[in-house]
Amino acid sequence: MCKRIFRTLLTFALTLAAMLAAYAAISGMWLFGVPNAKNVVEVTITSTEHPAETIVSSDAECIERTVKLTGFLKYRLFTAAQEDDAPIVTIVWTLRDGSVCEISASRETVWWRGRALPLKDEAFFINLADGIFFNEQ
Repeated sequence: MCKRIFRTLLTFALTLAAMLAAYAAISGMWLFGVPNAKNVVEVTITSTEHPAETIVSSDAECIERTVKLTGFLKYRLFTAAQEDDAPIVTIVWTLRDGSVCEISASRETVWWRGRALPLKDEAFFINLADGIFFNEQ
């Protein structure tokens, strides 16, 4: 009886892992380790397309927006990023413990934790960041 339950659970776990892997391969992989908005005291947002506008904010709503915006940074698995690409938008979070967490993206690439990763939805993140942070009047 115990062996049967274990075998069923193992089958379920392997099926679930295969489904998650297939979903990530098709839809893109999420970035892990993005800070929780509650742990952020300040955010700085810069864009090379808007060099005169640097946003520095400790507003909870602005911080929450930047954290949620990173949810659109899904990357392609098993693909190399372009080597000659340069960041357009950079978000720097200052955390409560004094440490800093940074993420940068171009239209095709995201830089996270020292790695360049190819974006699944090219230009989508840049367009959203421009619309949310740099085109507000």
